[in-house]
Amino acid sequence: MLETLLNLVKEHAGDAIVNNPAIPNDKNNDAIQHATSSIVN
Repeated sequence: MLETLLNLVKEHAGDAIVNNPAIPNDKNNDAIQHATSSIVN
């Protein structure tokens, strides 16, 4: 389930995270995982 949720976040919010200049490129995956954790909690 968590893997599915992570994939959904990547699919639907990934562009917003990747194209956000406030998030360094090397932190994109961390931001996606944090968003997924926030949804789960």
